[in-house]
Amino acid sequence: MYENRNSMILRSKVIKRHPPWHTGRILLAALSFLMTVALTLAAPVPAKPAEATEPTTPRARASVNESRMTWRLAPKKQPHAGADVGDMGVPSVSENDGVAQVSGEETGPAMFHDAVVNSASDVDSVSFDVFEPLPSSSGYFGESLGCDSCSGCDSGCDACGGSSNCGPVGLWVRAEYLLWSLDGSHLPALVTTSPPGTAPANIGVLGQNTSVLFGDNTVGNDARSGGRATLGWWTSPSQTTGFEVSYLGIDRDGANFSASNAMFPNLARPVFDTGTGTEASMLIAAQGTLTGSVNAVVENQLQAIELLHRQRISGSACHRLDWLIGYRYGLLDDRVRIDQSSTITVAQGPVIAGTTNTLFDLFDTENRFHGAQLGLNYRRYLGSWMVATSAKLGVGVNRGEVLIDGATVTTVPGGGSSTFVGGLLAQQTNIGRYSQSDFAVMPEAGISLIGNLNRSTQISIGYSLLYWSVVARAADQIDRRVSQFPPEPISGLGNPRFNFNTDGFLAHGLQAGLQFRF
Repeated sequence: MYENRNSMILRSKVIKRHPPWHTGRILLAALSFLMTVALTLAAPVPAKPAEATEPTTPRARASVNESRMTWRLAPKKQPHAGADVGDMGVPSVSENDGVAQVSGEETGPAMFHDAVVNSASDVDSVSFDVFEPLPSSSGYFGESLGCDSCSGCDSGCDACGGSSNCGPVGLWVRAEYLLWSLDGSHLPALVTTSPPGTAPANIGVLGQNTSVLFGDNTVGNDARSGGRATLGWWTSPSQTTGFEVSYLGIDRDGANFSASNAMFPNLARPVFDTGTGTEASMLIAAQGTLTGSVNAVVENQLQAIELLHRQRISGSACHRLDWLIGYRYGLLDDRVRIDQSSTITVAQGPVIAGTTNTLFDLFDTENRFHGAQLGLNYRRYLGSWMVATSAKLGVGVNRGEVLIDGATVTTVPGGGSSTFVGGLLAQQTNIGRYSQSDFAVMPEAGISLIGNLNRSTQISIGYSLLYWSVVARAADQIDRRVSQFPPEPISGLGNPRFNFNTDGFLAHGLQAGLQFRF
């Protein structure tokens, strides 16, 4: 009764959430803009001519060698021991072998400079030990520090008077908004319609003047929102080693479809009948004899966790290179569910009018990746901005699980209900829970443009790409070949069958965030 012989319909509404964005164009345009800004900032900045000063006005330059900084002031005069440098956390300037030295709590090179210039202008030279790391040579907005303040990056901070790899010792927290696109699900034709007047035997059959309403395309690849949170901390005052842990989550989203006989008098679900070796269909609604409706949901969600150790490889006033090593975890949930309901309005042999049949097919997959991760992080300082790039590779095992379920409920007026195992594409021949472990890799690459708002706050915008080499997708587990229609018993070749199908998975998109250092 259900093989290409069906119904009428209660209501008809088609809902396609998230109309396709031109995601690729948006991401390409944004990335092009980002690279243009980065290249503009990277262009050499002409050095400012030195301003004329009075002969007696002190001038200062600073040099940093590991943990010691020396301020040298000109013009040279006799040291003035015991000079008061004001309320700057420095009690006095004392003489030691002809050189005046500042002792006490360090409150920053700028304060030392001001203190010595304002109250000890006759000092030949002043030196002090740096007990607390200094801020990055990258300045804040409106300042000209870092690479823009010196002509030679290779010479490091000693030539520039700054430190590119120092900052507040302790924690940093970064929060990012993600606008990412996930690999879509390629669906077989799941819901079809035929024009009024089509013979019941041809309603919804592919190749018989049939239109596909849902399926036979890729869905769920539109841009969607997500977030990433990172917590890190340095384990050395020079910020050469540290740890960070991060969580990434992309919202559960996808595509919904709903239709009924109110909009499409003829509705069906197309299949390939292995018994006859031809295309066939299961009716949902047929004009004048059957009413019905269908709902389909395709959705997925991505999550990832990283625990990394960071170690500086090299650095100067204008760049820094770190290597990363740690652990990577990934989780991808994917689901396809189809629900349909049909009511017979005209008696068909022993089947009385008012008999209702409802059924569902469910295909659900879960992928869990566990592996070691290696990577590099490179930063190029450009005045108050920096460009950060990263490349990471996770190597491990993906554990894929597939759940296939389905059921059919027949309700006869005055006769109660009967429940049968299996729907249309999920039947006793393929229903069950399956699992498989595969070797997998998970590389990730990204580029960001970062700006310093102040000593402890940064903003960023960038692009990232993440690839997962082996995953089980829900749509790939669907076998549209059937040997029987519910609630018929298993016959013929025993289709649909299950094959554990895997494929690669790509996620990519833009991010914008804030970072706070404590």
